[in-house]
Amino acid sequence: MAAKLSTGWNYVPNPNGGAEVWLGRSRALREHQVAENPEQRHGQLIVVRHGVHEDSRSARVTKRVRRERSGSAPRVLLTGATGFIGSHVLEQILSQEDRIRVYALPETVPQIRHPDRVEIVIGDLSESASLRRAVAGIETVYHLAALLPGSPHTELMRVNMDGTEHLLQACSTAGNVRRFVFTSSVAVYEGAFYPEAWPLTEVSQVRPRGPQSLRSYGLSKAAAERCIQEYAGNYGFEYVVLRPSTSYGQGSKLMEDLVRRVLADPWAGTGRLARQTMQLIHVRDLAEVIARAGVHPAAANGTFNVSGTETYTYRNIAAMIRRLAGFLDEGTLLPDPSRIWRRYVLIYDVEKAQKQLGFNPRVTLHEGLAEVVAEVLGSGAAVREPHMPTLWTYC
Repeated sequence: MAAKLSTGWNYVPNPNGGAEVWLGRSRALREHQVAENPEQRHGQLIVVRHGVHEDSRSARVTKRVRRERSGSAPRVLLTGATGFIGSHVLEQILSQEDRIRVYALPETVPQIRHPDRVEIVIGDLSESASLRRAVAGIETVYHLAALLPGSPHTELMRVNMDGTEHLLQACSTAGNVRRFVFTSSVAVYEGAFYPEAWPLTEVSQVRPRGPQSLRSYGLSKAAAERCIQEYAGNYGFEYVVLRPSTSYGQGSKLMEDLVRRVLADPWAGTGRLARQTMQLIHVRDLAEVIARAGVHPAAANGTFNVSGTETYTYRNIAAMIRRLAGFLDEGTLLPDPSRIWRRYVLIYDVEKAQKQLGFNPRVTLHEGLAEVVAEVLGSGAAVREPHMPTLWTYC
C-alpha cells in the first residue's frame, strides 16, 4: 500500500518485490517507475534493498539510501554528532543525504567528520538565537545531545530536559520542522531491575529506579519525552521516541574499560554482580535504526524500545572476553547451567520496532566484543576464539 510522508516523499511498495520499498518525489516514481534519464532523478530518494532496480540497462541491488540533491541546503539537523552514538548516526544520515547540518559546542567542532558535507552551527542547548539558526529550513531533527548518568541531577535536568524544550521552542517557531527524532533511554522504566516485570514493553510503567545517578538520568529523559509529545501535539509535527539499551562497540569507553578490567582481574565477573543481566545493542545497529526513524512512515508519533535480542550476565560477558583474548581456563570453559534457559529471557521487548520499523539487529555480542577486544589488545584484527561446541561457547 502506498503512503505519503509529511515531508512530501511518496512511500510505495517495490514493484519488483523484495524486502524494502521505493521512496521518492518524482512523478515517475509515484507511478512505480524510475525515470530512464539519470538527469531527471534529482529530487528523488530511492531505496532498493534486497530488490531489483527497475532499469533494464543496469539492473542491480542497491544497499545505499541517497537523496540526489546536489548543491541544495541541508534539510536534516543532528545534535550530538561527536558523541559515541552520534558519530555513527552522522555516517548513516550521510548515506541518505548529500549534506547535513550539525549543532555543536565550539570545542567539539574539530571532531566533526566529513566537514565538506556538514554545515555547522555553533551553540549549546540554552542559546535560543543559535537554535533558531540551526533549525531554519530544517525538516527532520535528530536530537541526540545529552548528558549521561553520573552528572549532577540539576545538570541532567538542565541539559536533557530544559535543553530539549529550548530546541522544541525553536522548531515550533520555525514552522518548517516535520519530524523530531529523540533518543531517550530504557532508564525511564521502573522494572529494569525487577525480573518479574520482564520483558518491558513501550507501555510498561515509566518510573525510573536504580542507583541515584541512573534514576536522575531516567527522570531527565522521561521529562523530555513528555515535553516532545506536548510540543508535537500543539504545533503539528511528528515525533519519534527511541528508547535504546546500553550501546557498545569500538570507541565505547564503557566497554573498553570493562575489557581492560576483566583482562587485568581474574576475579572480574564474580561476586554479587555476577548474575546481573544485560541486554546490549551494538552501536552500528543502533545508528541504523535511529536514521531509519527519521524517514520511515510507520515511525510517526511512536515510541520504540531498541535493543539487541540477546541477554547475558556479567559473568557470561567476562568469560567471553577472556576467551576472545586467548585465556582458556576453568572460568572460561565451564558452562553456566542457568544460561540454557536464561538466554531466552529478554529484559526489553523490541517486537514493536521489529514489526513497524523493520528493525533487525545484526551484530551479535560475540562479534561486537571480538572487535572491542581486538582494539584493546592492539591487534588490528578480530581475535579468534578457539572452536568449541555451541553449548560451551557462551557460558
